[in-house]
Amino acid sequence: MGYNCPYTHGSVTEFGLSDALVGKIGSAGVLHQLLWNLHHTAGCDVRLVIPAALIGWESVRHGAYTSRGRPVAVQDCARPLPLHLDRPLGEHAAASSVAEPAAEDEPSAEMVHVPAGDNSTYSRAEMSLSTALGQFESVTREEVAAAVLDTLLGSTRFDLFTAMDTASLQSSYLAAQMRTSTLTSMRQLEKAYDRPSIVSGNLGPTISKDLLELHVLCTAAGSLEQARTMSTTVLASSASALVREDVYLRQQALSIGLAVLLPDDQWLAGPRLSVPSRIDPEAKVTRADIDDWSRQGWVDLRPARVLHWQENLRRIEQDASAGKTAFALDDTAYDVGEVLAYHYKLTGQARRIKGL
Repeated sequence: MGYNCPYTHGSVTEFGLSDALVGKIGSAGVLHQLLWNLHHTAGCDVRLVIPAALIGWESVRHGAYTSRGRPVAVQDCARPLPLHLDRPLGEHAAASSVAEPAAEDEPSAEMVHVPAGDNSTYSRAEMSLSTALGQFESVTREEVAAAVLDTLLGSTRFDLFTAMDTASLQSSYLAAQMRTSTLTSMRQLEKAYDRPSIVSGNLGPTISKDLLELHVLCTAAGSLEQARTMSTTVLASSASALVREDVYLRQQALSIGLAVLLPDDQWLAGPRLSVPSRIDPEAKVTRADIDDWSRQGWVDLRPARVLHWQENLRRIEQDASAGKTAFALDDTAYDVGEVLAYHYKLTGQARRIKGL
């Protein structure tokens, strides 16, 4: 329902756009965004069916009913009470309870009603109003069940996420052309200033570390082919020497809070670290801590990590040689961002769009 409709979705203590309704809208938005992200995640098959009407009813009955999930007890005030303008409302409520004392066992209020929707019960007038044309209207439970079953069996007819994918504005040919032009201009400026533009930190510490590791290894090796094939220990040593000698590259890492792990239990670090986000001054650093932090956001130039990248570079080379690829993987004119994008694609860390 829109803001113009006075339904408060279960909040009987507020009118209009109540806190309860705003809370439901906010919670639903967060949940749907999370599920939509999972829908685009490799290995996840998430679909969402949303009834856009009041979900149908059970059998009509007469008897006790509930309001906000609680049984309704009979309340009454047979004698009019004075309403004093100079007294708190609480005193009036107290006077009402004195005038009409509640019985020890309050009888349940009874009415003709029908259960429907999200565990609610409705009077005949409420049911007539909410299901009228232009209001909630209604859909039966059987229709909802059939749509869910249809979706589980593979149909996308009622899948909200497929509809959102279809309606969302996707990447364009024009943007691809402008991307090429922008990257060309950036490379020209890099050459003019003789300063590599690798990380700003705005994509997070893990991606920053991956980019820097690949850049350092490929630069130290001289080409993608050499990075794939040269001795792991020699490459680790060359990469370590490059970081020590290239002041600007080293500062680019340390300035955004990335530490650099070197072979032989040495490291480079600035006064601020992105990982870990909190440091216990009393805790002793363990090997497990170092390994954990290096996975999260420390540039790791130890031989084991170098071997990891060599194996993945070989995997990229094998996959690219098997067919056409849109990634820039020339041995000398490579783009480290394209190389990492290819790696993410092969390891299931790329987005996917269904239904297009």
